[in-house]
Amino acid sequence: MSLTNTILTQLTTKTVSFFVGNVKGLENLKFNGPRIIIVNHSSYMDHFVILYLLKKQNPNQAVYFLTKKEAFEKPFSRWWHLSLNSISVDRTKNAMSSMMVLKDKLITEKAVVVIYPEGTRTPTGNMYFGKMAQKVYPTSRELK
Repeated sequence: MSLTNTILTQLTTKTVSFFVGNVKGLENLKFNGPRIIIVNHSSYMDHFVILYLLKKQNPNQAVYFLTKKEAFEKPFSRWWHLSLNSISVDRTKNAMSSMMVLKDKLITEKAVVVIYPEGTRTPTGNMYFGKMAQKVYPTSRELK
């Protein structure tokens, strides 16, 4: 992890811990090895709260977020997302390259990867249907 990631993760988790009270079932987030976490995306705070909860239970495990490419367009937002281990995905095209990066993080770093299958925040907080992916078959080169 980079120094920037370490500092931002610590600042973020300390700030969120001030606002988050008791969390029931936190022991379910304690694990060893790589994991894919699928969550409902209902708030701008989701990244921060999830990062806090995962780091509280697994302080030495890297956490990555699959994030829409639009979040990387403005300089500060790009810096922020890259510093907090967000991986850009173009939701209008083949996302195979992003999936390959995630696969690499899971295998080589035994990291946690957080995915929001709805593809965007829900304004009501209710669960939406997941976004349909394009039917794309990887080439043998992409699978290596």
